[in-house]
Amino acid sequence: MTVVVDASVLVDSLVEGPLAGLVDQRLHDEDAFWAPHLIDAEVGHALRAGVRRGELSVSAASGALDAPLVTLDARLAAAPGLPAVVECLALTEG
Repeated sequence: MTVVVDASVLVDSLVEGPLAGLVDQRLHDEDAFWAPHLIDAEVGHALRAGVRRGELSVSAASGALDAPLVTLDARLAAAPGLPAVVECLALTEG
C-alpha cells in the first residue's frame, strides 16, 4: 500500500519523539511513501518551531537534518560537495 505522510510524522520519527515507535511501526511494511511537494520546507519549519517553543533542543533538530539521503540516482550520489551522507541503492552494472 502507498501512504501519504506529512511533516508531523517525519519530524516525530526523525527526532525520536514520543510517537516515533508508533510511526515507525505503522510505516514499516508500506510499499511506498508520498509526501506533499513542500515537505522539506514543512519539516524545516516544524524543527525550527520546536526549538523556538523549547520542545526540541538545537542538537536534536540538527541531528534530524543529518539523516542520510537515500537515492536511486547514482549521478546525484556521486556529485561532489553534497552536505549530507548519501546512500545510493542503484544497482551497479557488471
